[in-house]
Amino acid sequence: MLGRTHEAIVLLQKSLERNPTYGSPQLFLMAALSLAGRHNEAAVMAQSFRRQYPESPAGAFQQLWLSRSDAPLYRAQIYPLFEDIQAISSAS
Repeated sequence: MLGRTHEAIVLLQKSLERNPTYGSPQLFLMAALSLAGRHNEAAVMAQSFRRQYPESPAGAFQQLWLSRSDAPLYRAQIYPLFEDIQAISSAS
C-alpha cells in the first residue's frame, strides 16, 4: 500500500511459508505480484486461493478491507489493490 511492492512480496511470501493457509496474505501477494508485472504468478496464486477457499464470496476482500475505514488516504491506498485482485480473480 505504500509503494514498496518488492519488499511486500518478500514479507508476504515469508508469512505464507509460516502459515500457507492464511488467506489475507495470499490476496495481498496476488495484488503485489500483479503490480510488479508478475502476472502469471499472480494468476497461480488466485487459482490456489480459489482451490483453498472455494466458498469465499467474491466480495470478501471488499468486506474485510475496504470497509475498515472511510479515510480518503486509506481508500486511495487499498482500492488499487482491490481492483487488481478482482481483475486477477476474473481472468484466472
